[in-house]
Amino acid sequence: MTTALPAIYVRQSSARRNKSEASPETQRAATVERATHDHPGSEILRYEDIGKSGYDTEIIRPDYDRLIADIKAGRITHVYVYYVSRLTRQDPKQALHELLPLLVNGLTIISTTEGTFGPDNTMDLIHLLLRLDAAHNESANKSKAVRGAKALARAAGGHLGGVPYGFTTVERIERTPDGAPVAIRALVVEPTEAHYLRFAARAVRWNHAVHAVARYFERRGVPTRGATVGRSRIDSGWSDRSLGLRLRDPRIAGLPAVVITDAKGNTTGYALASGVPGERSLPAPDRAIITTDEFWALQTALNRRAGAPRRPSDTPSLLSGLGILFCECKRPKKARRFNASPTRNSYQCSAPAGRHSCTISMATLDAYVRFRIGRLIDSFDPDNPDDAEVGAILAEATRRYAVAHADPATAAQRATVAAELVDATTTLNRLGETLATAKGAAALVVERQVTTTGARVDELTASLAALNEAMTPTIPLTGWTSSEHGDEGSWWDSAPIEERREFVGLFIDRLTVRRAAAKGGRPTRSDPWGAVAPRVEIDWAKAPSN
Repeated sequence: MTTALPAIYVRQSSARRNKSEASPETQRAATVERATHDHPGSEILRYEDIGKSGYDTEIIRPDYDRLIADIKAGRITHVYVYYVSRLTRQDPKQALHELLPLLVNGLTIISTTEGTFGPDNTMDLIHLLLRLDAAHNESANKSKAVRGAKALARAAGGHLGGVPYGFTTVERIERTPDGAPVAIRALVVEPTEAHYLRFAARAVRWNHAVHAVARYFERRGVPTRGATVGRSRIDSGWSDRSLGLRLRDPRIAGLPAVVITDAKGNTTGYALASGVPGERSLPAPDRAIITTDEFWALQTALNRRAGAPRRPSDTPSLLSGLGILFCECKRPKKARRFNASPTRNSYQCSAPAGRHSCTISMATLDAYVRFRIGRLIDSFDPDNPDDAEVGAILAEATRRYAVAHADPATAAQRATVAAELVDATTTLNRLGETLATAKGAAALVVERQVTTTGARVDELTASLAALNEAMTPTIPLTGWTSSEHGDEGSWWDSAPIEERREFVGLFIDRLTVRRAAAKGGRPTRSDPWGAVAPRVEIDWAKAPSN
């Protein structure tokens, strides 16, 4: 007599921890009880796929694949399930193609609710086929019904999927574009969570890092969405990524959005919806958490931190913390100070100790940078065609100076337009990549999105140019480089460190420092920059591409 080798298989499409009829707990208890009753004393192998669909052929079920492999290897003779549909909801032809050889070789399938399907009974095989067909049709019909309901809800402006932090949903009766009434879930502001989002947005606009705000929320015990709904994420905490995504979502400003995903379907960000027909957009809530001006100022702050993180210090040096000073290994350089001996102050690579060493005298590099900017300004001749490159650098410095010293209202308007332009340009580039691979109806939708977004980019570019022209003052180059009286030193000598740092940021985008070829090499009166010039590469200011 062949020894019975029992196993149970548990599957649920959604990982719900409740006591519903087909919950994992219910399936597990029923199948273990039946297997123990049928095979007392035998070891019962367990296989579970939670959160895995049995209908979608693209979904990989690791434990199901392991179960089939163990059956083929002869390690299992009896499989216990709650419903046959727990094994599969695929087309009966596909399901039987996989299960029939196993049944022929002696496998017995036992459903605790539907009976036993043995290998030697033709009627059992017929019943099994009927069960598989019923399960497949049920899933197919449910899938069609769900898609239809979602399409109606989306057409009426309803919210689908998980509710983002800062919002909740209420049920409303709306009408589709065809006039049909439909019940939808509408996105509305959740007051307590909205308060914390406003706090986070304001903190980031005031130059605090997202991770610092997330840590602050942790210390203050501010609950996440996972901590307030469901037991599975009761211990979830704040992360930079989750808070950053919330602050990037246009819906917090009452604007419609589209989700940006990676190749695996994971959400990587949000963009403003273009509004073209066929676009899968997320509808705007009925009320905003922050204003649109605040939202675009927030995006500017987030972009600035992503591109050039700043680390302010109580006593900042001239070049560190501006996001422009880097080592040849591409890591930022930091200031190292010696209070007892300031002449030893230096800029050094931020690489961990022992990995890379590149140090340069702080006083020497500061003086060299001042010298190079002064020579650039003094050598410019607007009537010389050969000085066009220098002219472009000075024009960009003038633009940056204008932005920093413009009327606050005009500056805020320009910041809003600039942030919108960045968003629109990013969206246009992403749509261009999508259009290259899209086909059929999807290609037509993407093509309309490209056209609409391109027009928006052109409009914003023109608006930004007009604002730039309106807010461009005369830049006081002479006052920066020399004294008005000729014998009292230049502006640089008496200016506070904050103003000198601003001055450097107007003209320089990046400073790259290489390691010295050899130790030593002090400046001389005849060649003061001979030791430092070969080590320093300057990337002068360039106007933004957009």
